[in-house]
Amino acid sequence: MTGAWWNETDARPGPQGKQPPFSLDVPRDEVVAFAVSTVDDKPAGGLAVLKLTAQLFPLKPGEARVARLEIKRADTWHEVATSVVHYPGWDAHFRVADRKATEAVAYRVRHGERAAFEGLVRADPAGRERITVAVLSCNSFPDAGGAAGTRRRPAGG
Repeated sequence: MTGAWWNETDARPGPQGKQPPFSLDVPRDEVVAFAVSTVDDKPAGGLAVLKLTAQLFPLKPGEARVARLEIKRADTWHEVATSVVHYPGWDAHFRVADRKATEAVAYRVRHGERAAFEGLVRADPAGRERITVAVLSCNSFPDAGGAAGTRRRPAGG
């Protein structure tokens, strides 16, 4: 959606002529939608690099185009990075190279004074004999048999 999306009379459908499936005008303390992360535990220098991307809902004119990443240490939040909120994707990218991959760490992404999304970067499971992973994909296979190399789990299992 383009134009003054927060004002229905000024909003225009996006490039494909479609309206969004839900309202983009969320309460401003909920403007940080979610975050995804990965950890590179073998970079030069020895410390793990946390790579985190936050997705925000569209910001209104006059709202800061900056997001902050905070890490919790000893029950206190510490700001460790800031990022520009990119337009038109409304995403913010963080890289932090000051942690051990063997330790879980609580994080939160902040925008303004009230908006926050909290999560946990889990410790590297390298010491485990077996791990379980899940994949979420937007791909659709017409035969419903899955992609080559995948295994379907039996019903109830």
